[in-house]
Amino acid sequence: MPNPAVVSNDLRGTALALAAVLVWAANFIVGRALVGEVSPVLLAFWRWFFAFVAVLPLAVGPLRRDLPAIRRHLGYYCLTALIGVSLFNTLIYMAAHTTPALNIAFIVSCAPLLVLPAARVLYHAPLPPRALLGLTLVLAGVVALLCRGDFAVLANMHFSAGDLLSVLSAVCFAGYTLLVRKAPAEVNPWSFLAATFGLGLIFLLPLVALEPLAFTRELHSSVKVWACLVFVGVGPSLFSFACWNRAIAYMGPIKPSILYYTTPLVSGIYAIIFLGEPITWVHFVGGGLIIAGQIMGTDIKLRKQARSTA
Repeated sequence: MPNPAVVSNDLRGTALALAAVLVWAANFIVGRALVGEVSPVLLAFWRWFFAFVAVLPLAVGPLRRDLPAIRRHLGYYCLTALIGVSLFNTLIYMAAHTTPALNIAFIVSCAPLLVLPAARVLYHAPLPPRALLGLTLVLAGVVALLCRGDFAVLANMHFSAGDLLSVLSAVCFAGYTLLVRKAPAEVNPWSFLAATFGLGLIFLLPLVALEPLAFTRELHSSVKVWACLVFVGVGPSLFSFACWNRAIAYMGPIKPSILYYTTPLVSGIYAIIFLGEPITWVHFVGGGLIIAGQIMGTDIKLRKQARSTA
């Protein structure tokens, strides 16, 4: 019989990772609504400003207790905030100005590929053949969705400076996922988010000052724009990062990273529902491959535990 604690952690972690992905996927839809309305660094700054404001009521009490521990590990929190808050999404927003959306989606979706070998080297996380096969199926599904079934698109992709920004963004996401695994245990999760959001905002200030040198600064104030900024602050930032961090605490970095590949599938479903995009055979094939690969790749610990306790 499988260990109940292992089953419980896997179920909780899977639910939390999927919840994070469901809201992250909505971020792409909202992002389309802000094209031409808000410049990249301002979009990132206001996103994390609203996330920080939203987390403060939940974190005030824990922060008072955890400040000494945060000061002891200040280097860790600064690095985590810099790559996970200040740079990750900001680089994506910048890349969107110089590279096609297909390139960005394809490159950033490969971020979990960086997590798997790094977790193996740094944390000695298991990576059995079943996980690799599941990852292969998931990647095939992602490529099918991003190419819309026309694999000749890959041969015709042209790379630009924006693609380098996308690669750096993928590296940042992978690094953040690995760092969360080593979060100081004595610090409350809400304190963790408040500290990283606040430090991330501070690190964004120089980019805000320098943005006019690289981009036309835009902020077209309207109800729609501010509603979208509040949403990306509270939803894809506070809610999704809180869920993602807890999922890593329950399952380690590998399984949530495989579940992260659900993002293109969910984004496609949202686009069909909210943007009226047509549904095709590619959605069924790509979605089926992603789901099958995730089922195969994320129940490793449960199966191993079941064999060892039978």
